[in-house]
Amino acid sequence: MSSTDESISLLLSMGFDRRTSQQALQICKGNVERAVECLLSGNIAVGGTTTNSGVTNNSSQLSLVQSDISQYSNPLGRSACTVIALTLAYNCIGQFNYASPESFIDSTLLTRSINDGIKLYSELRDNSSSGVEHSSVEDILVACSGRDNIIISSL
Repeated sequence: MSSTDESISLLLSMGFDRRTSQQALQICKGNVERAVECLLSGNIAVGGTTTNSGVTNNSSQLSLVQSDISQYSNPLGRSACTVIALTLAYNCIGQFNYASPESFIDSTLLTRSINDGIKLYSELRDNSSSGVEHSSVEDILVACSGRDNIIISSL
């Protein structure tokens, strides 16, 4: 049995159907863990069916953007997820008026957003008496108020 067959069998044993499992594995380049994440998110469309977001997709247009790093690649990034998300939002928000997401959301953008988010998180953590670990968006915006930070001041 090939590794692809084993991966599909594993997804089938979790209750996913064969066609959707195959598509998820293809989109995720054979990475079973990422395929499960895509399947559980409800954002895998089969043959132009509707996704969780209500958007109809042609399955040939789906893609998964991956970075060579994650927040855990840097020891300072362990709890930086909210700041990374805000940074990614900032890096994307101005682009949506001019281009479709497929044209500018790529691994370079994702990697830059992770690195910039970790840097901002580290600055906030180092300059805060209460810390920013596991903070909400509102907590981070308050911590950044009065700071000369283009990312947070733009949001």
